[in-house]
Amino acid sequence: MISRFPDALGWRLCGVSILTLTAISVDRLLALLLGLRYRHVVTLRRVRVVIICSWFIGACLEYQYAFPEVISPTKPPLLSFPFRW
Repeated sequence: MISRFPDALGWRLCGVSILTLTAISVDRLLALLLGLRYRHVVTLRRVRVVIICSWFIGACLEYQYAFPEVISPTKPPLLSFPFRW
């Protein structure tokens, strides 16, 4: 169980990194598509919500990997790979 925590932390950080890159890409796309309306649509509050959601999703990925038997003792994890790093 303890040996899964470094891997689980890697899942969290990798997930958050991918979600952050996706958010940056969507932000740039909105800047191109919206033009002058960009500042009215992309507010500080919405940016904070996206950041909090990305960390929450990363934490869910970590928890799902670190404790798969708690989530579902009979089913395999949602994200499973046939190899270990």
